[in-house]
Amino acid sequence: MSPDAITLAGIVAALKFAGDNPILQKVLGPTADYVGKELQAWTERRLSNFAKIVENASTKLGDDPGEGAVSPKVLKGILDDGSFIEDRLSTEYFGGVLASSYTSNARDDRGATFTALLGRLSSYQIRAHYVFYATLYQNARGVPSNFADYQETLKFRSFIPILEFYDAMGLTAEEVEQGITSHLYGGLVREGLIGSWYSQNPAEVLLAYAGPYGYTAEMGHGVVWQPSLLGAELFLWALGAGKKPVSDFLEVSLELPSGQDLSLPMSSRILSGQ
Repeated sequence: MSPDAITLAGIVAALKFAGDNPILQKVLGPTADYVGKELQAWTERRLSNFAKIVENASTKLGDDPGEGAVSPKVLKGILDDGSFIEDRLSTEYFGGVLASSYTSNARDDRGATFTALLGRLSSYQIRAHYVFYATLYQNARGVPSNFADYQETLKFRSFIPILEFYDAMGLTAEEVEQGITSHLYGGLVREGLIGSWYSQNPAEVLLAYAGPYGYTAEMGHGVVWQPSLLGAELFLWALGAGKKPVSDFLEVSLELPSGQDLSLPMSSRILSGQ
């Protein structure tokens, strides 16, 4: 049986004997030797969470990732933080970082930056990051850009209608009343995942704020935001494309996670003004 044919239940069972698990050997390389006795004390639920991340990474790596390994420092972040997450999109993100971290370069531990970052983000903030960047990717795919240049990010200021944003986030009226949106914007700005240029307001407020950059009153109540270098970089790593230059963010071929629960806004747009 090939590693890709191993079931999730089989991975969970085999994790207690990590050295003999072919899918772990595929995803982690020699670093699989670091995973051992500590897993025997884990609950079935925690093992299952970790197994889903490994399975996700295996899918992103494909059938033959070649010779390589994952930095033990990256693995530590997956074990410490990833094994406690149950949100499907968060699993995608940790799995993508794990897949992106598989390398023949022994000194490459960049993925540890992103496991630590994901460990600081709530599931709401991870979801908002995905909604923002996946929507931008769909709207501007193939457009030459260099997100390593701050001036380039200014060209991609964007607008999302508020109801479509709430729907893509899966937010209930109660969650909105609890201030979840302030939480998610504040966290993304704090971590540098979006620019500090953002606003969620009715049309009359947005017109004064974003009117010079192409917003019009007809667009209505919504969210305006600006991407960042780190936000684009995290998006690439989360989708298993961490080895691609972030300067080519919009030109990289990416497979977005599918599912009705991950639907994206349909009427979002890039603001035309500079």
